[in-house]
Amino acid sequence: MAGTAAGDVEVYIQTTRVPNAYANGGRSVAITSRAVEDYEFDRLPEDQLVAVLVHELGHHATGATRLMLLVSWLTAPWSLARSLLTDLASILAGRQSRRGP
Repeated sequence: MAGTAAGDVEVYIQTTRVPNAYANGGRSVAITSRAVEDYEFDRLPEDQLVAVLVHELGHHATGATRLMLLVSWLTAPWSLARSLLTDLASILAGRQSRRGP
């Protein structure tokens, strides 16, 4: 449907409790384990799963994955600083961080 041969794409499953999918660099797509589980238990119809995967392949077709990689790289220092400052503020306020170890 997306005009991409099945052998041209690598599909990865990311373990998480939230259904989602991502177009990654190169020719890979990640889909979450929850989305796969929803499909297996008929909570996500096949045509909707196909639509999600075609959408992610569209990101590859338009070159959007390269742009997002650049944006992620350029914003990484700010994201790290925000995370550290948020954790510091939580510690000073006497709250525990919601993140795991």
